[in-house]
Amino acid sequence: MNNIGKKVISVVVAIVILLMLCAGIHFGVTGTTEARINKITHKHDGENYYNGIGGRASVEEELDYMILKYTGNLPDPDRGIVDSDTEMDPNPSEVDEDIGEDLDKLKQVLADELKSVPTGIVFHASDKITEQQVFDILSENAAYANGYDGILLKSFRCRKTAIEDGNAEFQLQINYQRNVEEVKQIKAKVVKETDAVMDKLKLDGMSDYEKVKAINTYLCDTVEYPAQEPYSDVSHTAYGSFVEHSAVCDGYARAADILCEEAGVNCQIVIGEVRNGGGHAWNLVQLDGQWYQWDVCWNDGGSSRREYFLVTDAFMEKSRTWDKTEFPKSATHSYSYN
Repeated sequence: MNNIGKKVISVVVAIVILLMLCAGIHFGVTGTTEARINKITHKHDGENYYNGIGGRASVEEELDYMILKYTGNLPDPDRGIVDSDTEMDPNPSEVDEDIGEDLDKLKQVLADELKSVPTGIVFHASDKITEQQVFDILSENAAYANGYDGILLKSFRCRKTAIEDGNAEFQLQINYQRNVEEVKQIKAKVVKETDAVMDKLKLDGMSDYEKVKAINTYLCDTVEYPAQEPYSDVSHTAYGSFVEHSAVCDGYARAADILCEEAGVNCQIVIGEVRNGGGHAWNLVQLDGQWYQWDVCWNDGGSSRREYFLVTDAFMEKSRTWDKTEFPKSATHSYSYN
């Protein structure tokens, strides 16, 4: 081969290398997490997603894949209003204090009552409170609280009876996905396993950041998303995370919430929608007086396990929506950690 031929080959090779480098920068292969999420180019074991015909998956294709892989069906109990002729629980749990018109108090009272796995609840409140408001609160408890207590709400019925002075008596009939004794056993197992996990993590003496980091690592190490539907009822609970080591998004979120509570770190469960469809659950956690977004489930699918760790509302808005009036506003910058 003459010198001209060698020079031509050298130029071609140089151009190819340059194009490869440009492609790497464009796709965010070596970029920051922020850059990668802007392109929604998530990786598994360092590899990008590819479409079915061998080409690089588009942003839309990757997002669709994420939706299918990471979202679960959140339980939504059936509900109904019944008349005075309907037979209700003969031995309900009775709430002593009058609720008045205080919906926040009603929310707390019902959450406390549900911890004992009752089949019926009776309480008194203002006649202005509607059955629909009671249903909304019970549904919220099903979505937010049942992972901690092992409560698997299936349906509830409400009978409202007006009494004197603008007050009313509310009678609730509660049904569960499993029999009551089994639900109580699930709850007890969650409590036992929570204690075991806390002993294993040894969080005493750690900063709040170190505690949350350890919890994130533990759940990513020990929990897997179910391989296929239909997902079991307990996959939506902390029982799925702690005992079966298999959970969908809200199972991860509830486990994280429990461990943070035990560790003395303020944490909340957020429920919203992944963009383009699909219910999803994750967490908000408070560090140094500010709130940060945290999605353990999606961290478990990433190579670094920190793509969704202590980030901002603005960052999360790229992949999901939620009712911001119901939750604290996050810090304006992601948490600075080592």
